[in-house]
Amino acid sequence: MAAARDADKPIDLTGVVFPGDIDFAEIAGEDKVLPGISLAGAIILGKADFRGITFTARCQFNGIKFIEGATFDKATFEALASFEPVSGLSYAEFGHCSFVNTRFRHKAYFDFCLFHDCTFREAVFGQVTSFNNATFHVPSDFTKAWFEGMASFENTKFPEAIFQEVTVGGDVSFRDAYFEREAYFKRAAFHSDADFSAEITSDKSDKRQTFPSVSFQNATFLGHTTFANRHFLGPTDFSRAKFKVAPVFHGCSLHQDTDFRKTQFRDDRGTAEVDAARAYRTLRQAMEFHRARREQGMFYALEQRALRKSGQLKGVAPKLFSLLYDWTADYGRSFGLPFAWLALVTFFSFALYFELFHAEGLPRSGAALSFTIEQIVRPFFVWTSSYKPPSDIMDVWEASKWPFRLVATAQSLISFGLLTLFILALRRTFKMD
Repeated sequence: MAAARDADKPIDLTGVVFPGDIDFAEIAGEDKVLPGISLAGAIILGKADFRGITFTARCQFNGIKFIEGATFDKATFEALASFEPVSGLSYAEFGHCSFVNTRFRHKAYFDFCLFHDCTFREAVFGQVTSFNNATFHVPSDFTKAWFEGMASFENTKFPEAIFQEVTVGGDVSFRDAYFEREAYFKRAAFHSDADFSAEITSDKSDKRQTFPSVSFQNATFLGHTTFANRHFLGPTDFSRAKFKVAPVFHGCSLHQDTDFRKTQFRDDRGTAEVDAARAYRTLRQAMEFHRARREQGMFYALEQRALRKSGQLKGVAPKLFSLLYDWTADYGRSFGLPFAWLALVTFFSFALYFELFHAEGLPRSGAALSFTIEQIVRPFFVWTSSYKPPSDIMDVWEASKWPFRLVATAQSLISFGLLTLFILALRRTFKMD
């Protein structure tokens, strides 16, 4: 092995059985550099130490068995690192293994690997990373791992998945991944597409379709995100998460303990791949099923906004009224907005009457305030034959009756509409089914 290292040639240990512990860091020498290595089909009965080694060429660990375990902490793989099975070799098996701060600068394949106890905390993965069909027998820890390129965990089995504060630069797929217990993606950042969907099967107990409990608290999704056909069986946390593109939950069943508090949905137009209005409609219907009125209202507002901005809402009048309903009441979700608009309309009406009466040399504030309030508490009364304005403005009323009636009518119409929106929003907020 030392001769191969000195000649900068790949070290071939294919099929070798190591009866005890082996320290590859010692073999690497003071500079801790090794060329490519092949341990395909090898069996290491003791502990293997690869700490701090830099592998400059392709490394093959296909079908290797780490019985006691191995340590790859702070190792660097400059080229391909392959742990997947190949023809004639079974899956790679790991006892207690550690890849803390390990760097895979090119591609890393762990397909079909069997992990009895393994951690990838703060590991850095390069262009392509694949754990497809791998099996973890104890909680898998990828806390603060960084995937620079694409990553795939399709059909991977997790007893408990820990991906807290993980960062993925490329597309990531957990399609049909099996989550036996909790899955943690708190503060994770997905910079491209994220696929957590499942294939539709007739077997409702198929674990590949379920999330027993999952947390995406404070997670960031910058690409297309899909959870299609997943069944959320326990507490589900999306609080303070950020979605740049409307997430897809078609075919899902959500648990009643699903948290969308302070979740940010920034997509109000949709993309070529995702119809935002349909995505939000699915979530609205799921929240309606659980009688979660606050969340139902949130997704209704998002749906209506997406319909308007994506051009699916046809005609000038529907677009105009949708915009006004959005601005004045947030589609019925806010009773504070119509109240604030009512106060603003009342103030400007008072200011207008104030200026008009002042121009006529009449007492200003008292007459203006009286006339303003009158249009709210007695709307449209100015059109009745029995109406008599305050005595202070009788002269100006007789001289400009029609203009005053039109302005007062506009104020009454707007005020009546805003009061209606206020009452409806208040009722909707505290409505009990």
